[in-house]
Amino acid sequence: MKTFLCFFLVTLAALGGMASAQTVVVDMNQVFQEYIRTQEADRQMQASIQNYRQGQQELQERFRVRQEAFNEMRQRTAAQELDNAERQALAEEAAEMLNELRALEQELRQEDTNRQRQIEEQGRRMRNRIVEEIQGKITELATARNWTLVLDSSATSTNGLPVVLHAMPAADVTGEVIQALNQPILQNRAAGQAPATGTPTETPETEE
Repeated sequence: MKTFLCFFLVTLAALGGMASAQTVVVDMNQVFQEYIRTQEADRQMQASIQNYRQGQQELQERFRVRQEAFNEMRQRTAAQELDNAERQALAEEAAEMLNELRALEQELRQEDTNRQRQIEEQGRRMRNRIVEEIQGKITELATARNWTLVLDSSATSTNGLPVVLHAMPAADVTGEVIQALNQPILQNRAAGQAPATGTPTETPETEE
């Protein structure tokens, strides 16, 4: 632990000596949460989840109805007043209904697995696009502002310690990054323009 702390102290000292005035920090968690595209993506994800739940409810209702019909058929098969031929016919029909129930149950499980995978993949794609946009904007700002080093103040090391142990308030450019990301979007909306290309907007997944 002592060696680890010494390493961090030496590293910070080197960074400070290299270009302390041009080293800035950004709270990436805050940027991610306050970026308008993130909020839009979250709404899309919620819509996809709601669509998935509605589809599951419809399949479950179909299963419930078929199961009730199967149970009723079994009760009719057990009726004492039936002759052997009638009982045999009902038993065969009940067997067919049981096969349908099993197939529908398998469909429910497969649909659940597929939809969850689709939603997870949709979330990953959206998040990757948003991260790329944020990183691109930070690189653009760093070039324009002559920032030689940008650190994530929300990051933690493998030991659970903050990567940035201390930063002066003047070095925190989180607000500037958020503004640079959101301002063009707000301007486009105010002007009634279409969203810029490369946004994380996706067409909601539909069930076949």
